[in-house]
Parts: sequence; structure tokens; C-alpha cells
Amino acid sequence: VARAHVVVMDLATGALAAYVSTDAASFPPDRAYPAASLVKVVTAAAALDAAPSLVNGTCRFAGSPYVLTPSRVNPPKRGAEISLERALATSNNQCFAQWAVHRVGARGLLDAIERFGFLSSPAPDHPPGDVKDPGDSAYALGELGSGLDGLRITPLHAAQLAGTLADGRL
Repeated sequence: VARAHVVVMDLATGALAAYVSTDAASFPPDRAYPAASLVKVVTAAAALDAAPSLVNGTCRFAGSPYVLTPSRVNPPKRGAEISLERALATSNNQCFAQWAVHRVGARGLLDAIERFGFLSSPAPDHPPGDVKDPGDSAYALGELGSGLDGLRITPLHAAQLAGTLADGRL
């Protein structure tokens, strides 16, 4: 791997056992990068908070699940249906965009991003994450909720998210 970060964290204490970069000069570990599909975990948590029945619900999408257009932030009349679990496992952009727009809303997603600690500095000399407020744009909210655009985090934020999932607390 030419460019990667490796972060090993003790879940009980949050202490770092290892934190290295394959190329710290051109790929510094203390810089924020696109959060990409890691955002889907936050969107799923926010959607389940807003609509607990979603755990047994489905999402309908049309065409490639990875292609998001302004019209695809709305469920199509016909298409494939999958569960939240399957949408997360397959990183379905359309489903997460739909849940962000129709279940969570901009304020709910921004609040969830903050609760997950992405807008705070994860350690000294590390920037906080940076999120673009989608405003009234359903498409921008869909992009944010699916991880296509709108949030930048550090590798340490990503490790803290993994620790939160593994341990159940930040």
C-alpha cells in the first residue's frame, strides 16, 4: 500500500499503541481527509434514533446503488429493496441519502456527526473534522449522509469511530 495510516488503539483506555503513516510527508496523519463511507455509520445511527422501526424496514433504490443523482435522494416507485443491514454492508449510497433526507434531516445529521466527536479535535495537534452544512439542499444532504461529500476527518477520528462501534461508547 503506497499511502495508508495505521492506528492501533486500546479500547478500554483510548490510548494509542501505534499511529503511523506509510508516507507522513505527503500523507500526514494529522490532516483531515474525506470521511467517505464511514459517514454511513453515523447516518444509520441517526436514522435509527429518528425511526427505530427502520431496523426492520427496507430501502428501495434504482440502478446502481453507488450512483446518486438529485432525483435518487427520493425512493423510486419501483426498484430493488434491501434492509438497513444490507445497505450498510454494500455501502448503498442511494439508501443512505434517502434516510438522511427523509428520516434524519440536516440538523439531525449534523448533530449526530458532532455527537460522534467528528467536530472536535481528536488529539493535540490534530484538527477537528470539518462538515459542510447542506442547508436546504436535499441533494447536498444526501451526499453528506451517504459519504459522497461534505465531511472531512482525521485518521484518528476514524479509529475512534471504530472504537465506538466495538466498545459501544466514545
